[in-house]
Amino acid sequence: MANWSSSKTTGSLSASIAGSTTPKVYNVSASIASTEYSQALSANTKQFIIQVRGGSAKMRVGFAVGESTTNYITVEYGVSMCQQGLDFGGTLYFQTNKASQIVEILEWT
Repeated sequence: MANWSSSKTTGSLSASIAGSTTPKVYNVSASIASTEYSQALSANTKQFIIQVRGGSAKMRVGFAVGESTTNYITVEYGVSMCQQGLDFGGTLYFQTNKASQIVEILEWT
């Protein structure tokens, strides 16, 4: 998350990045299609990226048990979902439309 400031008198602009310093990678096996899997993220997660390895399947992502079937974000083939500027400490729930997939998650705290 960037904190911006500017000065009208000098015409200058400065920015500082307050943030994420520690990455953590999760590789979750989604072996059965249309089955919900989950991954808890660390407390105070600032950013996460989630994608299907190789981009060979669609994925549904929710933020509560059962939401990957009823109330979800669709991540299309070959696309990553990235959320930034967070203070998140919850669990991601997801499923793929094809069997034998690896779901990659990168979090920054």
